[in-house]
Amino acid sequence: MTHSTSDLRILATKPLVAPAVLEAEIPLTDERATIVVQSRRAV
Repeated sequence: MTHSTSDLRILATKPLVAPAVLEAEIPLTDERATIVVQSRRAV
């Protein structure tokens, strides 16, 4: 008898929100854009 051994620790899954939906719900303000630019430069 064989037993499944893949994904044993996954209890549930949730679909991801589409990027366009996130952008509509959380608009990119000037302040947020500045944070993104600074963070990318730091990396």
